[in-house]
Amino acid sequence: MSRHTADDETPASVALVQEFLNTQDLERFGAHSATPEEERDRIRSPKLLRAWLDDVGLAPGSVQVTAGDVARAAELRAGLRAMVRAAQGLPFDGEALRRGADVGSRLLLSVRLEPGRLRLRPASGGADGALGGLLAEVMVAHASGDLKRLKVCSSADCQFVFYDHSKSRTQRWCSMETCGNREKTKRYRHRHRNR
Repeated sequence: MSRHTADDETPASVALVQEFLNTQDLERFGAHSATPEEERDRIRSPKLLRAWLDDVGLAPGSVQVTAGDVARAAELRAGLRAMVRAAQGLPFDGEALRRGADVGSRLLLSVRLEPGRLRLRPASGGADGALGGLLAEVMVAHASGDLKRLKVCSSADCQFVFYDHSKSRTQRWCSMETCGNREKTKRYRHRHRNR
């Protein structure tokens, strides 16, 4: 399993949203710290965004993707990340939230009636339709309550988006073994240095 994808226990309703938020690697420790900044974004070019949309089933490889589509996808991602941080009670970028909301307001969705259920679908094609499909997944995750369990790792040098599997819904770090222990060690050293 890639560090960028959801784990096997993450509900399908939120797994794609989690993967989208993790298309930008914000980790600043270990092997990640050596990765050049320009390589940290897995949707940074039309070719990469088109490949990612194809890989996750949001758009076939024939969809044309422009630099403007890449910019809108990045703004939507930053806005969704800010929304998750705000819901978690972490500081968030209000301007990113506003820009992401602006992108979301321009993506057209429709409700499709099917036997025994309703489906939220993009109302347009192309890259906007693919981003609309992603936004539809966000709405499904919200409606199921699973979106509330998406969290941003509280370690400032990690910020990986993870699904909180804890019963109490209070998990703070993506991994207690790495980020949790590093943060607790930092606090311990700080307390003992200031004695």
